[in-house]
Amino acid sequence: MAALEPTPVFPFVSPSKEPIWIGQNRLEGILRDALQKYFCEVEFGTTLVSLTQDVNGVHATIVKGDGKEETQRFEFLVSADGARGVVRSQLGLTFLGESRPGDKAIIGDIRVECLGQDVSTPRTLHITHRIAAAEFGKSRMERPCAPCGFCATSLILTFPGLDYDAVMKDRAAFQDAIHTTTGREDLKVLELVWLAPWRPNIRMVNKFSAGRCFVAGDAGHVHSPTSGQGLNSGVQDSFNLAWKLALVANGQAPISLLDSYDERIPVIKEMLHTITALLNRTTDVTNSDDSSRWDRGGPFLQLGVNYRWSTIVLDEQDGETTERTPNDAYGVELRGLKAGDRAPDALELKDVRGGQAAVRHWRRSRRCWTVFQPYLQRVISTTFYLLAVIMDYIVALQFY
Repeated sequence: MAALEPTPVFPFVSPSKEPIWIGQNRLEGILRDALQKYFCEVEFGTTLVSLTQDVNGVHATIVKGDGKEETQRFEFLVSADGARGVVRSQLGLTFLGESRPGDKAIIGDIRVECLGQDVSTPRTLHITHRIAAAEFGKSRMERPCAPCGFCATSLILTFPGLDYDAVMKDRAAFQDAIHTTTGREDLKVLELVWLAPWRPNIRMVNKFSAGRCFVAGDAGHVHSPTSGQGLNSGVQDSFNLAWKLALVANGQAPISLLDSYDERIPVIKEMLHTITALLNRTTDVTNSDDSSRWDRGGPFLQLGVNYRWSTIVLDEQDGETTERTPNDAYGVELRGLKAGDRAPDALELKDVRGGQAAVRHWRRSRRCWTVFQPYLQRVISTTFYLLAVIMDYIVALQFY
């Protein structure tokens, strides 16, 4: 996997210039701690059984951990319950795509005996912290922890001829599989924390909402872990929906704003197409000499994701109009900055076109947060539904 250099366009790069791995258990703990700051408690052992909705809200029937059933009413419901969640089917959303049983693997967490200096850093074990593949199609992916007398690691394990059933059931068979992929007889598996069979599913919903109910993350789209787009896509789903829900709930925008959540569909479609092609190249053992099949590159950071075509985006720059046909949603080939793009990470903005007309809008060497004063930032969040307000802001911005 090629190292990434930080740039103003792609600023988020780890000190090692390589991907950073973190266990799901640690990540979930971080997220729960953050939610508690907003008095939002995550309930465990609570199951959604069914839901009904009308024009004013959603009735959800849930079963608590103690077995008690209750019905609660909510203004909106967001399904983030994963690919096997019940909400998507109850909403009648399709989940079209394909499964690939032939590309199956074993995933899980294990503990391996640490081996001296090999585990002196978080990149330990020399099983390697990155994806590795041999010419015979043997592959694995590990996420080692810091040294602690043993090493906990997540892994994906697959190679031709692997007896998946035996490895799942028998410690000795699993140990042999580790020896086969690493070529190291000295690695000792201490514990199989959990193991599960896995196969690629490449699917997405036909729409991201139905009435007052919405799907996000794996509830709306699933795919291979190639290029690590799953968590990022789910977070972007949530971010896209959250600020719109907040405006509607606070009476600052009409409920029709929520229809624009479907602007995520072209992004997910392009993501599925791109990473499926990458999956095909990565798993092609007949082309093992092609090192580029492990390249991921800047676009997979999702900093180029854009919504130029969105119905809530207005771009009158130089008399141009925004293209309403989704094109290059990941921003791989896009040039220039338009409405619907992510604001660039830049310490200063300069007018590259020159001319007094342009200078009235963007004075040279103005810092981004100086240009976008707090009261002017509302241009981004509120002007899509009041034409009169839009015109007021346009007039005001002419002096900047």
